[in-house]
Amino acid sequence: MFWALLLSSCVLSCGGGRASAPSDTSGAGGRGDGGGSAGRDAGEDVSWRDILGLGVDLSDSAFQDLCAKASAREAGIPPGLEGGMDSGDEPDGGAILIPAYAPRRGPASARVTMVEFGDFECPYCGAVEPTVKQVLATYPNDVALVFLNLPLSIHPYALHAAEAFLAAACQGKAWEMHDQMFAHQQALSDVDLDEYAQVIGLDVVQFDADRSSPEIANEVAQDEALASSLGVEATPTFNLNGFWVVGDQPYSTFQQVIDQELAVPVPDAAVDSQ
Repeated sequence: MFWALLLSSCVLSCGGGRASAPSDTSGAGGRGDGGGSAGRDAGEDVSWRDILGLGVDLSDSAFQDLCAKASAREAGIPPGLEGGMDSGDEPDGGAILIPAYAPRRGPASARVTMVEFGDFECPYCGAVEPTVKQVLATYPNDVALVFLNLPLSIHPYALHAAEAFLAAACQGKAWEMHDQMFAHQQALSDVDLDEYAQVIGLDVVQFDADRSSPEIANEVAQDEALASSLGVEATPTFNLNGFWVVGDQPYSTFQQVIDQELAVPVPDAAVDSQ
């Protein structure tokens, strides 16, 4: 349990959490240090031995920052760049150019597009899923969800699950497969995926052919490349009209961003076209 708590706060595994506004600075990618470091300078070497000897509250923000520094040092990331994306490090313009193949849940006319970089085996993606559903239920006409795949290497079934999601999209049932896999995160083997395909009414032979195809592999690779170009390394990471929300955040965090976006007046031209 102790190590699980350590990993939950490290951006190189599954997501910790914070929200930030779009940046006015240009350039994609980058990782910024978000806060203090339990009395240590950002440039000072930090190891897991340092952390284990601290004896501090695991939920303390200074402890979490030190944890991130230790993971970064082991991964070879330069000091000061270990905290994940923060305000000032987002891509120019904020909003993401969504690939045409990416499944969309919600109306095309939605004023807020919530892009999630996720991993079907990531427990934090699973934990935030009820919050995502609450957002969509609360704003059925104003928010649409796009799920982009970022299967982490620490999760052995995540890549095949990502392929299954996109293969189900070929038969118009991406979100049914999405929901099945998040409902059964501990069972994502090939046999399990075929079972879910049957449950949601897919042609299983076609499904298996699609998910092993080079086209689907290329789409997953494009999702990963997009994440890399934006500096996204943690799952889940969300982008809402250019606002970044990282980790298993509460509903109120998403609500604040969405309400802020919806409060912006719609240009007359946009109103006339609806």
